[in-house]
Amino acid sequence: MSKNLPIWVVIPTYWGHSGRALYDHPTPLQGQSTLPRLLDSLVSQINAPDFQVLVLVAAVTQKENEKARVRVIQLLAPFQDRLKLSLADGHTAEWIRGSSLMKKISSSISMQGYGNIRNLQLLIPASLGADVIVALDDDEVVPEDYLIRAFKWLGKKLGNRSVTGLGGPYLDSRGSPYLPEPERGTNLFAAKSVLINQTMRELMAKPYRLIETSMIFGGNMIFHRKLFSQVCFDPAIPRGEDIDYLINAKIAGESFFFDPELGITHLPPRQYESPEYGKMKQDLIRFSYEREKILHAGLNPSDFSPYPGCLLDEEVIRLALETLSAIGSEALAERFGTPEEIFIEAGEHAERHLPRYFEFAELWPGVLEEALRVDSFGRELWRMCSEF
Repeated sequence: MSKNLPIWVVIPTYWGHSGRALYDHPTPLQGQSTLPRLLDSLVSQINAPDFQVLVLVAAVTQKENEKARVRVIQLLAPFQDRLKLSLADGHTAEWIRGSSLMKKISSSISMQGYGNIRNLQLLIPASLGADVIVALDDDEVVPEDYLIRAFKWLGKKLGNRSVTGLGGPYLDSRGSPYLPEPERGTNLFAAKSVLINQTMRELMAKPYRLIETSMIFGGNMIFHRKLFSQVCFDPAIPRGEDIDYLINAKIAGESFFFDPELGITHLPPRQYESPEYGKMKQDLIRFSYEREKILHAGLNPSDFSPYPGCLLDEEVIRLALETLSAIGSEALAERFGTPEEIFIEAGEHAERHLPRYFEFAELWPGVLEEALRVDSFGRELWRMCSEF
């Protein structure tokens, strides 16, 4: 079993038809994947320590799982001699869920949904002895010195804090870290990119130092064992699981730091694009839920300003309803719900899932510790991930 490789690069890849706004832009089963482009950039890393690559295959529906797995194995074949590769899919998740070690958290183990997939991104390497997990997404390219830069600060002291969580900017094809902004006059909820850019300008203003951050990107996150062994993703978060993890870390007394020089190029495809109405529905559920989570933990939304803190105010509900009404249609309402129905769903979601999250978060450290300790679990998990 490969317990001698402490560094894992984990890449979720999403496949199928995005009919339910489950994922932002999954790859069609017969479409062109961006994954080889990222793998090429990992092959080109200079002076990097040994690392294991784990690809997580997430299908939009369970019936697409096997086709997605076969497709990804085809894409990995040219890299077998150039990278240390492993793979996990829905069947792997089912095996983990059925293990007696995972009984306490089995209901939250799945290869569907952003939060669940990100937890497997931590749980699988953690069970196989990882000390560091580097989270990338399949629609990115990393510079040749990325891994060297990634380890410049990780695990070191910054004042009286240890750097256990680290991230950097997404750069577009022109090298800009900023998103397109809507016209002025758009309400705050719809103009999320304005707040993201405002936060990014503050983070990028000090290029040669780490900054404690309220914003992070899921495809450019680095976790030290001291962090991922204590803090989990929230299985109930429908979207924005990266920033939600930062909130979870803050609740647990941990901090995420931002390195302006740790940039990756983000080149999202536009093969299937979920409707804006569906994304905004998920945002409404997410921000309403996170507001309740923060207040329950005794924190203040202003601790996370400008973004996402400004959208964790009660006013966000009114703005969200207003925006959904403006961009909605009868067809969209039939598919995703009316604004009023979505508002009710958001409240019910928080009421139902918030207690479950705090229970799950309390169980997480003990489950990971036991999974690492039980050799038979690790041996079988490694066999499943390495034989494909």
